Amino acid sequence: MKDINEFCIRRSRNGRGVFVTKSYKAGDRLFEIEGNIISYPKNADMKKEFTDDYFRLGENNFIDPEERLAFFVNHSCKPNAKIEKIRGKLYITAIFNLENGEEVCIGDIPLQ
Repeated sequence: MKDINEFCIRRSRNGRGVFVTKSYKAGDRLFEIEGNIISYPKNADMKKEFTDDYFRLGENNFIDPEERLAFFVNHSCKPNAKIEKIRGKLYITAIFNLENGEEVCIGDIPLQ
């Protein structure tokens, strides 16, 4: 388990973001996406304002990070991290090497 002190939340170009406080190599698992699991029936009317910050866990299941670390991960057109599903859990994983002080950003890419 990673030490929460390996990350900090601070001002970024999009409000607040998650920044690394040590260097990571491409492929390193940064942290687990934690939160409440929300289930919606198939074809349910999922309001956009309630799902913008959710992470898809399965066809009808989402994780709501509720102010936890993953809540503050921003999107980028040039992401340096991705979401991976491993043994039923979601993780943020580095795509490239990350240097101390760099913001963690994900893109609109499918789960790996």
